[in-house]
Amino acid sequence: VGLLWPEVVQAFRDDNTRTQQAGQIPSWIILEHHEDASQDSNARPRSVHFAPRLTTSTARSAAIAATCTAWRDAGLFAPVIGGHMWRDELYAVYSDPFGPLTPERVEFEVERAASSLLGIVTYGVHLTMYRPPEPGSGEEILIWVPTRAKTKQTWPGFYDISVAGGIPAGLGVFESLIKESMEEASIAEEVVRKHAKSVGSISYFFR
Repeated sequence: VGLLWPEVVQAFRDDNTRTQQAGQIPSWIILEHHEDASQDSNARPRSVHFAPRLTTSTARSAAIAATCTAWRDAGLFAPVIGGHMWRDELYAVYSDPFGPLTPERVEFEVERAASSLLGIVTYGVHLTMYRPPEPGSGEEILIWVPTRAKTKQTWPGFYDISVAGGIPAGLGVFESLIKESMEEASIAEEVVRKHAKSVGSISYFFR
């Protein structure tokens, strides 16, 4: 369900070592490309899995939370999860990221800031607010284009879409849109429910 950089895989290895040294059972199984990987020092990892004992979404969420928190506290990946980059907000990770986003398909939840380290699919809502011209007025369509606060963790001070935000764990698509509209633009829930229309979705890959 994700795509990992080699540095992140090594951090998982180091987390296993730290856990073992503390007398605990490691949370991660790291599979190599070759069956004889132990004899090949240049073998690159093929995949990282949760340990078989982590059989529930709750257990997996706790394991990834412990690991990511340890990384943060140790100063690892500081530009991504350090300091104010840490959001204290959870994203859901689904067994099929392009299938129905239903609760029973949630494999685990992860800190929002750490989701990019795992290369998982995340989801957001975007709302473009506009005012159409009066018929025959000759006016142009007016679009609300805000400027992001200079204190934002990402893209501070840039122009932005009217309302947008990530979809947190436990909240549906339209409910997320209502929440973001109220938080970012002070638009009442009843206004969003009456006027917002779904016009599709886009996907992109960002590195």
